Amino acid sequence: ASDRSQSFKVYATLRDLKAQGPLLEAARTQGCPPGSLEILELDVRDSKSVAAAQACVTEGRVDVLVCNAGRGLFGPLEAHELNAVGAVLDVNVLGTIRMLQAFL
Repeated sequence: ASDRSQSFKVYATLRDLKAQGPLLEAARTQGCPPGSLEILELDVRDSKSVAAAQACVTEGRVDVLVCNAGRGLFGPLEAHELNAVGAVLDVNVLGTIRMLQAFL
């Protein structure tokens, strides 16, 4: 989003910062003001990673939190190993809870 008053700051997170190129390019082409986007490394499965990202937020509070990390399984649930189901729950449920507790 373009905001001439520069009244917003977006923290975008990625598990691997090597993948930030397309995000930076999209921000540039959409006219994001310099300094309005900060990209952080964060893995919702890791409480230490969440805490490290939280420590980077210096504006005091988060107004909007979008929890969009997710995993899925194909096929009937009973056909999957418990560790595969656990991995989905760790990201989709526990990861969301970690983020909510840290940022809201």
